[in-house]
Amino acid sequence: DKVYQFCCRDCCEDFKRLHGVVSQCEHCKQEKLLHEKIRFSGVEKNFCSEGCVLLYKQDFTKNLGLCCVTCTYCSQTCQRAVTEQLEGSTWDFCSDDCKSKYLLWYY
Repeated sequence: DKVYQFCCRDCCEDFKRLHGVVSQCEHCKQEKLLHEKIRFSGVEKNFCSEGCVLLYKQDFTKNLGLCCVTCTYCSQTCQRAVTEQLEGSTWDFCSDDCKSKYLLWYY
């Protein structure tokens, strides 16, 4: 096996397309161009898109009984740590730090 390095994501995607680097996506189960390999719970998983990565993580956490949200400030998928209700809307944050930054920036 050879290891290749690329100057940017576009060149990497072109290489994969030209050389037929495909695998079965762990989430959608379709055989597509490999977007990313992620070690998940000690096992390497293949994904065709960032969307499938996020959906897989969401399904996994639901199966464990964990509640994950997207932090309103940093957009990371995380366990809900802090909730704030403002102007009739509920905002979820991964930390007090993100909540403080959001409130400072937007309110």
